[in-house]
Amino acid sequence: MLTILFDRIAYGMLLFVVACGLAVTLGLMNFVNLAHGAFAMAGRYITVVLVNRMGLPFLASLPLANPDFAPFLQRAADAKPDALFIFVPSGQGGTFVKQFVERGMDKAGIKLIGPGDVTDDDLLPNMGDAVIGAVTAHMYSASHPSKMNKDYVAAFEKAYNFRPNFMSVGGY
Repeated sequence: MLTILFDRIAYGMLLFVVACGLAVTLGLMNFVNLAHGAFAMAGRYITVVLVNRMGLPFLASLPLANPDFAPFLQRAADAKPDALFIFVPSGQGGTFVKQFVERGMDKAGIKLIGPGDVTDDDLLPNMGDAVIGAVTAHMYSASHPSKMNKDYVAAFEKAYNFRPNFMSVGGY
């Protein structure tokens, strides 16, 4: 038990050091840094605590789990960058892109760059044309045409009644 605790603390410290390094590096390069996943994770953790330990109804805790990207997007819009590197919590790509479009940043010619979970297979159909030209890369897509992937998708859908995503592959 003590080993597990030590490993988790060490891993958390490693993530903190990497995040600080990215913040300093991106700041020195004059990149607009929207890597604020830690705030969203804190909101989700607080949501779990409020629901599981304090008995608060789930719907009452939802505002804590829905990040508002407005202040970060406004800062980016004011800087008038050519591109915007984003790293948002998994599943929040649609929310981010919606707020990106609401501020006219797509029409301003600002390109989006980020990891592939921003444009996850399940989120992409609802994002519209704003993500055309976005540069993302990822390790998995449920639509990959290989036989191995088609077999995996069929087995997963049969077992769980929904399409797999990159998180399911990580667990597999």
